[in-house]
Amino acid sequence: MILKHWLRAKQNRPKITVIKEYGNLPLVECYAGQLNQVFMNLIANAIDAVEEEIKNINLQSFTPCIRIRTELSTSNQLIITIADNGTGIP
Repeated sequence: MILKHWLRAKQNRPKITVIKEYGNLPLVECYAGQLNQVFMNLIANAIDAVEEEIKNINLQSFTPCIRIRTELSTSNQLIITIADNGTGIP
């Protein structure tokens, strides 16, 4: 992952844990480069959100986390979820 260095522990924050929950998916025809850019931006935003949360709380009680999940819906649609436990959008 290109953003891996952003996930490492830094002097002012602990390591950001990434939880990967990948479902059993069929081959998907898509524009991989464009989707990769979207996912990179979403993950970068999630990193920013957990870093912002760290500024606002006690570090001892907070473990920064990003969850990436893929699944196939009952209507055969691919669902990709990228979630974090950082500060939400006001």
